[in-house]
Amino acid sequence: MDESNEAVVGARVFVVGFEEDATATVLSGSFVLNAHAATGERVRLRAEKAQ
Repeated sequence: MDESNEAVVGARVFVVGFEEDATATVLSGSFVLNAHAATGERVRLRAEKAQ
């Protein structure tokens, strides 16, 4: 969500260290990423909004 509480469409999202597997947010602002961790393991995500 952006500052106006609107979904951010087209933002690039990835697991840090696996940038090559990045995906983009859809109209609702949601996204799906490949799993790069075991169940219960924490990962760091990064989201970048296109300028």
